[in-house]
Amino acid sequence: MDAQSVRQAFAWAFGWSLLLFFSTLTALWNGFLACLSLVLKDCDRAPQRLPHDPRFLFIDAEKELAGLDKLPAVPPIPEGAVDTIAVAGCANLIMYSLGAAYALQRAPNFKECTERQGFRVSGASSGTLVALPMALGLDCAAFMRSCWERFAEHRRRIGGCIGIYSTEVRGIFASAIENSIEPKASLLSRLARGRLEVTVTRFSPWPEPVRLREFGSEAELL
Repeated sequence: MDAQSVRQAFAWAFGWSLLLFFSTLTALWNGFLACLSLVLKDCDRAPQRLPHDPRFLFIDAEKELAGLDKLPAVPPIPEGAVDTIAVAGCANLIMYSLGAAYALQRAPNFKECTERQGFRVSGASSGTLVALPMALGLDCAAFMRSCWERFAEHRRRIGGCIGIYSTEVRGIFASAIENSIEPKASLLSRLARGRLEVTVTRFSPWPEPVRLREFGSEAELL
């Protein structure tokens, strides 16, 4: 058995060991939460915001995102100023990042700037949740409401979205693509032009960053 085969075997064993380890931890955590839910009182566990009025954006009684009509106008994007938009990963800042993305979308020449050859939106970790709707041309305000609706379902869950975050993100992506007024084929065609770049971590066997730019289908994207 040569050295190359030994390295490949070690990488395979190490990768599967990590998968088994974290899968076991996830199962134990979910079991622990299930036991706690039998003891602790059911309540809304979302963190309470500090008093801050007026709120420019809020969810109204009909559970719609309100206040968009009162936002100030956005000036045009300077010619040649935007070739790549990169969104850093930080779950606590997702809504703020979506707000910034929506502001860019409201620029009168945003579509013209982003449809030219070479434009790309890059996202890492939770930043992908913002990069994808921008790359596909989805309305970030509608996407923001979809995120709120999806995660609000788990405000009473002990542990919040820990352990189910990835599943929920896939559901948000799939729902946004399915409910878009633009045909799905038209949305996905933008991926073929390399408009989306996602940074993930690959274990081979040590963790290393990998940039994904090619997505052959909606299934590969999700």
